Amino acid sequence: MAADNPVAAWTRGKEGDDYMLRNATVELADGNTTTVDSLPLLALHAYSVERVDPDGSVWVRNPHGPGNGADRGNLVRVPAGDFDNVFYQVNVGGL
Repeated sequence: MAADNPVAAWTRGKEGDDYMLRNATVELADGNTTTVDSLPLLALHAYSVERVDPDGSVWVRNPHGPGNGADRGNLVRVPAGDFDNVFYQVNVGGL
C-alpha cells in the first residue's frame, strides 16, 4: 500500500448508538495531546485514518473537520484493542 492512498474506516452500530472512548487521547491542531474522560465516535460514520502507531493504535479524524459537535475535528487515538470493536470496515483508496 502506498503511503499517499487515503484510508477510511466506518464505525459499527446504529444511528444514535455512538461508541464512547474512555480516557481518550486527542491531538489538538497545535500538535499537543490531551486526555479527555470520554469522547464519542459516531455510529455509522466514516472516519479518515491519519496514521497508525507502532503499538497498533490508530489515529482517526472526523471528516466534518473543526467545529463538528462530536470531537471538534481533532485527531483521536483509538487503541489497537478497541479498533475492531468500533470499526467494521476499512477502505484504502487508489487500490
